[in-house]
Amino acid sequence: MYVGNVPHVCGGVRNENHCQVYDAATDSWQLGSSMGPKNHSVGGYTKSSDFGLVLAGDYGLYGEAVSSTTDGSDFSRSPIPDLPGRTMFNCLASSPDGGRVFNMGGSNLVNNQDHSAYVWRPGQYSWYSLPNMTYGREGFGCGVVTDPNGKSFLVVAGGNAEARTSTEMLDLDAMEQWVEGENPIGLVMVCYPVIYVFSDCSGLSFS
Repeated sequence: MYVGNVPHVCGGVRNENHCQVYDAATDSWQLGSSMGPKNHSVGGYTKSSDFGLVLAGDYGLYGEAVSSTTDGSDFSRSPIPDLPGRTMFNCLASSPDGGRVFNMGGSNLVNNQDHSAYVWRPGQYSWYSLPNMTYGREGFGCGVVTDPNGKSFLVVAGGNAEARTSTEMLDLDAMEQWVEGENPIGLVMVCYPVIYVFSDCSGLSFS
């Protein structure tokens, strides 16, 4: 993950609550900023043009927590509220204009493969529900893609169980219903720990 053009590795499964920052001048990794009590060990992340690096979800006590930083040094003043509930193995994405952040799926003690999706916009005090995905997903990939006509779509792919070879997309103008499509890669996409981020949708087929 990047803050600006600088690679960061944040969190970890052993209660690691710091970021490691790559120093190109010395070709080495340095201990960076602390995320406080939040470690985001197995949560989601995205890079937003407005809010920088955004992280959400955790294996432990802070599964609903959201952190963000625009400079890589201060996670304490994130304007983004916590998620509606604890989650892990979720996926985050942001809109091309940076004004919206999306959280999809994940796992918790109640629902191991969550169908839910949420959006947050600047000025909102909470996340708002989007239509549920067709499949519950955890450990999957997601991203926002724009077609040649300038329309943007939220795309999710993979996971486990029924979702592992499935792709779906949501029109971000209408935001009414997820549409399932064919998997253009043709692979079993159980995404532990690989995250697939789509840069374009030219290879996706939806009806």
